[in-house]
Amino acid sequence: MPKAKHPKGIIGIFTSPEGSVTATAPVFESLSRFNQEVLAARRLALEVARAYCAPDFANSMSEHDREKTMNAMRANGFKVTYITIGYEDDDNANA
Repeated sequence: MPKAKHPKGIIGIFTSPEGSVTATAPVFESLSRFNQEVLAARRLALEVARAYCAPDFANSMSEHDREKTMNAMRANGFKVTYITIGYEDDDNANA
């Protein structure tokens, strides 16, 4: 059975209901796609808090509160998109 390919990276993108990008969070750690997406979601929640709150307030929020706030915004028309960037074997595809 062939080994599953892991993405080289993933980027989380948070957009307003009007379609404006308000926060992004790239992850390029060597992890499975699922784990990259989990990490991107956590980083994205921090970037969303920083985009909409004063820096001291955003940095003092717990991870749980940031994720809860981001999810509340999603329920009101904001969107989260994850884009996969490359795969492990892509470098050898043209060799």
